[in-house]
Amino acid sequence: NKGMVWIKDRETANTGSYIFNTIRGNGKAIQPNSTDADSNSSGLDSFGSTGFVLGDHADTNKDNVRFGSWSFRAAPGFFDVVTWDGTDTANARAISHNLGCKPGFIVARCVTDDSKEWIVYHKSVTAGGQDPWDSFLRFNDNTNESTITSWGETAPTDEHFYIAQQNGDYALNVNGHTHIAYVFADGAESGAQVFGDGGDEEIIKQGVYTGDGSNNILTINLGWEPQWVLLKKIEGGGRDWVMYDNMRGVFSPDITNGKDQGFSHNVTNADTLRNGVAFYQDGFKLKSDLLGNDAAYEFCYVAIRRPDSKVGKTKIPANTDLFNVVL
Repeated sequence: NKGMVWIKDRETANTGSYIFNTIRGNGKAIQPNSTDADSNSSGLDSFGSTGFVLGDHADTNKDNVRFGSWSFRAAPGFFDVVTWDGTDTANARAISHNLGCKPGFIVARCVTDDSKEWIVYHKSVTAGGQDPWDSFLRFNDNTNESTITSWGETAPTDEHFYIAQQNGDYALNVNGHTHIAYVFADGAESGAQVFGDGGDEEIIKQGVYTGDGSNNILTINLGWEPQWVLLKKIEGGGRDWVMYDNMRGVFSPDITNGKDQGFSHNVTNADTLRNGVAFYQDGFKLKSDLLGNDAAYEFCYVAIRRPDSKVGKTKIPANTDLFNVVL
């Protein structure tokens, strides 16, 4: 099966994270904080049906150092990995994906050219009032939203997204070079609501909100509890991306001494303790940390659902399978 593994040294300063995928192979790694092309790496030895085997590289397997990893398996309604070779055509070129629904979030770049940027499509990012497919964020930078033609100025569909040859660092159709996209489903689409016993639940959502800059606990309602959230301020001055998850730890928002484990992939810092976010049964809550709640500015987010009674658990046919009384 196709997929991606993202690994980060949580303790060592000046060490970036590494992304591996099944299409380019376990021997190729690329860093989301850099414009460097992907390169040979011994950081991941192999992919398996139930996980992965680490290699001997210190940046993914250093003795007595804590690491974090995030694994994404390709599946309709959730995620896909797509590659293509550039043709230099300027007009919109259709790139197939297997989500079965429109994408809500795409991270893409040319992976064989050291000068190319990571660029992001987000369904709710509309730079200067333009459509999302005329807008972008930089994945390896903290800059604001801006306009772009690299998405072919064409709306993505449930079968394709579009790319075009924009000149310079943001090109996604460079002749003679390989490109990659990590494509995430739009959870609001019916084609993404295919999980759970009834086949009618989504496991991913994207959206925007306006920060209030206070400790009054700004609430983002998802309809379910997340296990992973990625945030980015999209206007009003650059702020780093920040990622939270339930394995490294997020805490109740009434704790004010900064214990949430935040990771900014566009820089090479170790995990940073922040007073940033809390997960709860219907979504997530934000405090006054500027990476997620700067007053009066817009932020975008991507959230992935935590396994719950509707998705991700074995169905129990009857209460007596758990508890029974016999007289």
